[in-house]
Amino acid sequence: MAINAINGLQNITVSNNGLDTITITGPDLSPFATKEKLNAVSGTLQTQIDGIDNHSRYTDTEAVTATEAARASLSGTLQAMIDAEILTLRNELLTVSDSLQAQIDTFHPAPPPFSNNSSMQLDGVVEQLIRFGVNSDDIGSNMDLTLNFWVKTESNVGGRNFIFYKQTDAAGDHVNFVNNNENRSLVFESGSGTQHSSVNNVWTHGQWHMVTVEINNVEQKFYVDGQFKANAQAGNATDLNPNIVGDFNVLGPNRFKGVARHLSIHQGNFGATMIQAMYNSGTAIDLRVDQGSYTQSANLRHYWFMGDDGDDLTVTDGVIDRAGSLHLTAQNMDGSNIVSDTPHA
Repeated sequence: MAINAINGLQNITVSNNGLDTITITGPDLSPFATKEKLNAVSGTLQTQIDGIDNHSRYTDTEAVTATEAARASLSGTLQAMIDAEILTLRNELLTVSDSLQAQIDTFHPAPPPFSNNSSMQLDGVVEQLIRFGVNSDDIGSNMDLTLNFWVKTESNVGGRNFIFYKQTDAAGDHVNFVNNNENRSLVFESGSGTQHSSVNNVWTHGQWHMVTVEINNVEQKFYVDGQFKANAQAGNATDLNPNIVGDFNVLGPNRFKGVARHLSIHQGNFGATMIQAMYNSGTAIDLRVDQGSYTQSANLRHYWFMGDDGDDLTVTDGVIDRAGSLHLTAQNMDGSNIVSDTPHA
């Protein structure tokens, strides 16, 4: 604290390190010119200055306290803002994560529940579903078709069976399911075993998978669980003569051992997007007419529940063609072949 100016010994300006300026109005000194009087006044002024100095220090302490309080308040505000931003970012990340998971699920979704918990099981020894007749009235020559079914292998022992074949004898074109030890394949062949294309190890033994085959005048395409896997050259889809599961016929020494359900035949090729949607829905419906019922699907030609229906009380019931008259014949099979086993279980 210093006295900067004494103006006529009455108005005294005091500066506190340039932080504040205090003006002290002292007594009128004009009548007193003696040294003693000046000393007395000087002492009085010094006492006032000391008081001001103490007050300034007290004021500085308050300022420091206020500054620290403001700093603490600001720190708390900043921390709250940081916490809020972190929470916002976390929620955004969770939203992105959910969105990504949803996109992943569209490629590898879990099949939803079916109408009940039953399917048709074959023992791989003597049981089979016999093919229906050729030249059916509503599957004409040159017709584009989509075939769809669900299957689960139960044995790694070699087995081969027709999904369908295109002629009235084994020399025609075939799409086969082959279970040969660890090599589980879909195979397109012609004649007595000339292989044109195959899809190997595209599913897991002991788990359900949806198999879809598209047929047209140019090629056949294989899909597993809604995903395109391979294609092969093919002729017209004429004179369709399917064997659903079990019959090895000419092409193999063993019958199919596993569980199957929901086979359907549709007119036209669905394409990758619709086949993916079929897998998501869990049932082979014709989504182009936006119907969830087999019987209401305009392009559906034939389908067999093979156990997955409340009316499938016997094997015969299970192999009735619910959309037409191409019924299957269950050979060496009875009610014990309808088992509680479904893709969603």
